[in-house]
Amino acid sequence: MGYSEEHDYISKQREKMKAKEQEQEESRQQAVHNDSAECACVICVC
Repeated sequence: MGYSEEHDYISKQREKMKAKEQEQEESRQQAVHNDSAECACVICVC
């Protein structure tokens, strides 16, 4: 494998990792958002 091929491979692996991390972060934020939305509704009802 030449340098550029290896570099491309490493870049692709990094992008995959970043995408995975971003998905996890988004789902975590979504869960937090859902919790706070429910809390807000409860507070409004009170």
